[in-house]
Amino acid sequence: MKMMNNKKGEFAKEALLMLVTIAVTSALVFSLVQFGFIEVSGQASNDDFLNAEFVPYERSGELTIRNFRFCDKTNSESGCLVEQNIFQLGEEVHFFFDVAS
Repeated sequence: MKMMNNKKGEFAKEALLMLVTIAVTSALVFSLVQFGFIEVSGQASNDDFLNAEFVPYERSGELTIRNFRFCDKTNSESGCLVEQNIFQLGEEVHFFFDVAS
């Protein structure tokens, strides 16, 4: 039993070490491209290469919900069969909407 736990721990250590190695290598390559030691050839320029959004944490956007409706009865093909706005306690309620981003 102890030997199995050691193997799981070793695998976790190796996976973490591999991820850290990939992150450090990527940071090094991006830094070398940014400072001009390495140039990107082909159709993409250095600016396009460095402006890629790998983790879009600062990206903001807009999400619009339109045509919101409540339904009593639904169909698997077309969605809402009987649209209504007033429901009793315990009744089944389905809702449909269109999303634009």
